[in-house]
Amino acid sequence: MRNCVYRRSFKIRKRMNLYIPAFFFTFIFISYAKAQPRDNDFGIWLCANIEKKIDDKWSVGSSTELHTMNNTRSIDRWQAGINGSRKILSTFKLDAGYEIQLKNHNVKGLSEKVVRHRITSDITKRWRISHFLKLSLRERYQSHMVAKNGTDASDNHHLRSRFKAEMGEQEMRWRPFVSVEVYNDMEEQFTVDELRATTGVGLKINRQQIVNIGYLLDLKESGGCLDKATHVFITRYIIKI
Repeated sequence: MRNCVYRRSFKIRKRMNLYIPAFFFTFIFISYAKAQPRDNDFGIWLCANIEKKIDDKWSVGSSTELHTMNNTRSIDRWQAGINGSRKILSTFKLDAGYEIQLKNHNVKGLSEKVVRHRITSDITKRWRISHFLKLSLRERYQSHMVAKNGTDASDNHHLRSRFKAEMGEQEMRWRPFVSVEVYNDMEEQFTVDELRATTGVGLKINRQQIVNIGYLLDLKESGGCLDKATHVFITRYIIKI
C-alpha cells in the first residue's frame, strides 16, 4: 500500500516538473502580448545573489542587479549590495543591508544618471502550512539618499510589506511561487505609492545553485493613482557557498 502511494506521489511530482514550466512560460507570453507600449513599459531585470551561511543563526550575502526600461532599449538602474541576516527563532529572521545604485533620474523631462544609497532593515515570519506549501510575510524599512553633484539632493523612507507563497516539496526541482508587495510612503502618511505582483518558478540546479524566473507587474503612483505600469521579465541566479 505504501509503495503504491509513493509511486502515485512520485508520478504527480514528475508531471508537475513538466506542467509547471509549460504553464508558466505560457503565462509570460500572454502577459507580454497584452502589454501596450504606448501606455505601459516593459523591462528585463537580471539579478545575481551570493549567499554564505556562517552558522545556524548567522549568514551574509552580496547581490547585483541590472534593470532595463523603455521596452528594454535603455538602462534604468544598476546596483550592488551587501547584507547580513540572523535567525532569532526557527520561523523569524532579521536582515539588514546596504546598496549603492546608479539610477536613471528624470528631472523636468531630462534624463540623467544619479547615485543612490539604500539602507534596508527587514523582519520576516515564515509558516509551513503543509509539506507542499510555505508562506512568508516580510516587513522592510528602506531609506533612499540621492547624491547629486557631490551633495545630498533628497531622501525618502518607505515601509514595504510583502506576502509570498511558495509551493513544492523538498525533492522537487521546480518550485512555483507568487508574491504581492505594497510600498507605503512614510513621509506621506503611509500612502501606497507602489504595488508589485510577482509570479514565477524556481529551478533547483543542485544544492548550491538556484535559478528563479518570473513575471513582475510593477504599478507606480502617477497623477494620484497607481496608473503607471511596468511589465518585467525577471531572472535571478543564486549561488550558496
